[in-house]
Amino acid sequence: MKVKITAVALLAAAAGVFAYTRPHNAPLSDLRDAVSDSSFDALKNTSGVEASDIRGPEQEIKPFYVETGSGKAPGNKGYVAGIDPSAGAPTNPVEYVTISGGKFTMGTDSGEAGFEDAKPIREVTIKTFEMAKTAVTAEQYAECVTKGGCTKPATHVYCNWGKTDRQLHPVNCVDWDQAQAYAKFKGARLPSEAEFEYAATSGGKNQKYPWGNAEATSELAVMNADRTMPVCSKSKGNTAQGLCDMSGNVWQWVQDTYQDSYKDAPVDGSAFEGMGSFRVLRGGCFSDGDGARYLRADNRRYVVPGYRFFDVGFRLARSLASWTSVSSGDCTLRTNSKDNSFVLRVSKMSSDFGWAACPSDNPGIQGLVSKSRRAAKECAGRYGVNLEGANVNERVYLSPLSDYQSGAEHGMGYCVVEIEYGSAVAK
Repeated sequence: MKVKITAVALLAAAAGVFAYTRPHNAPLSDLRDAVSDSSFDALKNTSGVEASDIRGPEQEIKPFYVETGSGKAPGNKGYVAGIDPSAGAPTNPVEYVTISGGKFTMGTDSGEAGFEDAKPIREVTIKTFEMAKTAVTAEQYAECVTKGGCTKPATHVYCNWGKTDRQLHPVNCVDWDQAQAYAKFKGARLPSEAEFEYAATSGGKNQKYPWGNAEATSELAVMNADRTMPVCSKSKGNTAQGLCDMSGNVWQWVQDTYQDSYKDAPVDGSAFEGMGSFRVLRGGCFSDGDGARYLRADNRRYVVPGYRFFDVGFRLARSLASWTSVSSGDCTLRTNSKDNSFVLRVSKMSSDFGWAACPSDNPGIQGLVSKSRRAAKECAGRYGVNLEGANVNERVYLSPLSDYQSGAEHGMGYCVVEIEYGSAVAK
């Protein structure tokens, strides 16, 4: 296989981790603290070429500065220059796309070299879930660092951390644990390998790439480039659901532990969490040029969890809201396990039937409303729900006497008081 040697390639070779001249799934060295600028000149490739001889146009990473009360001081809080730490939230927050579930055939049965670990093909069932539209950007990750939930990425000429003109590029130079920390900070998770491939084929379609079967080109993906580009720069290569950069720009961490086949992999769409020293990357990256196969949806790569280099980033996924319900007497409480929102509903019926309406100024109705409010507070206390600040909706309506006796047609029925408290609308 011929390899196009670029400045990026030689820099990677200098660090001894140029994965594209070896099998696509070869393990790479642990670069948890590798490629810091202070030691970069000392690195050599296998040919003995000095790294300083093959540097790109940016020779040095200079410390960025933030304004303080006494003037300027080196920025040491870990946020990207140009982002106001007091603001916290990024200008472009994480956006999610719902991926409808279904069954698909995962892997490949082709005899092509480099895809031996994508076998045997099997049918996998994917539950409907949400996936971030883009890889996590530098400015999005900066929020987590500023608020103390994440550690800083590695720094290097081709790392996007600390570069004022790359805030909307994918954050790179982060390891698997850092990706996990950010996912936890955002109340999300990493996608499973099966979810990633399903999403990268536009919902499990029989195709090689997010856009179809046409070979990857620079019109469709960030590839054969010197560095990353802003997320969603290649909209022609989006999935049918609108996901950006599922091929190219940066390799992306997924949840799974690597195994060299799908023999014992789950078929329910969950991640494989068995024994193993490596984690899986998906999607290909900007420096993939001559080998468009690296960008295929079924291509797999594995590295040590501590790998932090300029070709790796990640994106988030979330399981859909899961509503659970408990009832006690006249009270029903529904809670959402994803965001801890709730809906508490109390319904009480009058003992006497009404005529034509249930007037709110009727003393009996007023008493029923008061009784319902007390019941709601008792229910909230029983289930440990805080009603302070919750949205409240009260209504009184006429319920027919029975299904067999059309009492409502004659203005006859029982008056019902329903009070609903909630921080969300139950589905």
